[in-house]
Amino acid sequence: LVIMTACGGGNSKGEKEAEKIEKKAKDAVEKAGIKATATEPWPDNEFTKQVTKPDIKIKIAGMVKAGEGESLSVEFSKGTTKEQIKAYVEKLKSDGFTQHASTNDKDADYSFSARNGKGYDVAVFWYDPEGAGLMISKY
Repeated sequence: LVIMTACGGGNSKGEKEAEKIEKKAKDAVEKAGIKATATEPWPDNEFTKQVTKPDIKIKIAGMVKAGEGESLSVEFSKGTTKEQIKAYVEKLKSDGFTQHASTNDKDADYSFSARNGKGYDVAVFWYDPEGAGLMISKY
């Protein structure tokens, strides 16, 4: 009986509470008009055509729609280093992301954001130990 319960044989109070919290979060996101759809790690679309594909392992990627706006959101795999992110930022600059550029470089976090001349914004971040990611959106 203990083995069955440990393997998910029934719903505990904690599991039910977690399900309620997850449902509330999903409802809030839907109410705000935000829709997210998982994609392949590096989809072939208008957003990825703006940038060089990163040489960084990708954990997950997805398209996010909020109102009229749409973005590609990429989460890099755990263990991505600040040096990898900085090297990728140099590639983004070569790709034309130099307008309205902003960089924040501290010990435990790093971020870069910029715009290209074709109507796209890019943001790259790294937070130790939480992770790293990339977002490309059209303005």
